[in-house]
Amino acid sequence: DYVVPRIRSIVSASKEWNRNFYNHSGWKLHVDEVRAIVKSSNIFRYKFGNRWLVNYDQLEPLLDSYVRERLERTHKKVRPMIRKN
Repeated sequence: DYVVPRIRSIVSASKEWNRNFYNHSGWKLHVDEVRAIVKSSNIFRYKFGNRWLVNYDQLEPLLDSYVRERLERTHKKVRPMIRKN
């Protein structure tokens, strides 16, 4: 089976992460942080007009590891996973 990837702009990817995972991590991501992660990784990205489109399915694990690393540096605990629908 083929699964269609979730393509998002960098701005909407940061909004989706903050909406769905802020309760889990307690750490909101700024658009500039997401942009830096996208530029430093090998995920699918495509320039469409003046926006970068990224594969959110590939970006989500990178954002999770980034947030976990930041939480370890600040000695905060990761909250139990709660997904908003």
